[in-house]
Amino acid sequence: MRSVFLAASTFRKAAPACPCGSRCGSVGAATGKAYENAEVQIWHVNAKGIYSGQDVSRECTFDDPDAMSGLAFRGRQFTDRDGVVTFLTVYPGWYSGRSIHVHVRVVVDGRELLVTQLFFDDLLSDAVYGSHPDYESRPPRNTRNDRDFFSPRAYLNAHIFDFEKLDGGVLQATYTVGVA
Repeated sequence: MRSVFLAASTFRKAAPACPCGSRCGSVGAATGKAYENAEVQIWHVNAKGIYSGQDVSRECTFDDPDAMSGLAFRGRQFTDRDGVVTFLTVYPGWYSGRSIHVHVRVVVDGRELLVTQLFFDDLLSDAVYGSHPDYESRPPRNTRNDRDFFSPRAYLNAHIFDFEKLDGGVLQATYTVGVA
């Protein structure tokens, strides 16, 4: 599969949903030193639980023409001197069998150092999905964090975003990853 990412910090305009900032720090696992100029890529589903992209599996796009023709909710940035990137996106939707997550890839000096997934607290997801109109028309999600078929519970619990609510109702998700 070909990886294509928008080189942008803001890709929320692609579709309506609850605004969510995703802030990711990248540090050396052994040293704790920030990685400046590391490439951080993120991707996730839209509010309907659909991935986008021309080269994405049909099981991920559900043959949705808008999803198949675009690159919504895929972004790439380079870390600042503190090893941090911030994306303005939306709170991801859900699909069967998976808990709510964002994919993260970190590349330093042309080497892929990390590919992982970061997760959202179930209580926060319940609050967002129960109160925001862009999720209300969807059927209830069928997979909570303790039932994710892909990620073991211990791994998932160690990779949950910290959250705070910013001005304007934006939720800020924050996580620092250690890379080798």
